[in-house]
Amino acid sequence: MYQREEQPQARQQQAATAIEFARASRWQEAVRANRAIIKIFPNDVDSYNRLGKALMELNRYRDAKKAYKKALVLDATNRIAKKNLERLNVLAKSGDLQAQTSQVDPALFIEEMGKSVVTTLTNPVAEMLTRSNAGDAVELRPQGTTLAIETPKGDRIGEAEPKLGLRLIRLMEGGNKYAAAITRLSGDECQIIIKETYQDPSQAGRLSFPTSAGPESVRPYTKERLVRQETAPDAAPETVATGEEESKEGWEAETEGQEGHIRLTDAAAAEEAAAEEEDEE
Repeated sequence: MYQREEQPQARQQQAATAIEFARASRWQEAVRANRAIIKIFPNDVDSYNRLGKALMELNRYRDAKKAYKKALVLDATNRIAKKNLERLNVLAKSGDLQAQTSQVDPALFIEEMGKSVVTTLTNPVAEMLTRSNAGDAVELRPQGTTLAIETPKGDRIGEAEPKLGLRLIRLMEGGNKYAAAITRLSGDECQIIIKETYQDPSQAGRLSFPTSAGPESVRPYTKERLVRQETAPDAAPETVATGEEESKEGWEAETEGQEGHIRLTDAAAAEEAAAEEEDEE
């Protein structure tokens, strides 16, 4: 048994192991890891939520519901447990429990400069958000000038922000390919990561997700100049931009009243953008 002063550190180490199993889609091991934590720390809400997720991925829905219900007993306001219980109840009523989870290559969630972006969907479909879960794969489906975001079964979840969608549609028409997955669900908001998986030779040298400023001088994407900086403990700073104005090559200014939410991952592309501007001059 851990000494009292060692317990927080031990729980943190065990939680990190459980999270790594989940990221690698090693769900059986994730179940065992979270149950091991619960055995020592029976009031750990996060472990019950992780356990519920792992059990859902293994199609053990009855056990998953028990895990989420226990999380709610410990924390009646826990949004993760509430959302997933709602999802399980909806799926049970529709008889569609067996086909909702989808495996995603963990490498998709590793952001690459100029090749990936995290964005918030517009016009989200509430019913489909209830059926979806963080980590689920989604498809990018051009529909005219709109880039629809759908499940692999073809159910619409929402749309990409207009200017981002137009840019990606053009690049896809040029031969580029992209993969996407849900990274975060909160109420009626859904964030996805989009990543370039193939660049057609005709698009060589053209970044899928360019920026227009360096890491020390961020060009804001709102008229109010609302820019938020996020820094991971072991990673370089990332720029979070929210708003209406896009950079060059199709990221032109939005029409009045439209809003987008884009986390850019390519601060280093500023040099290339500057070089392009010099060539144009």
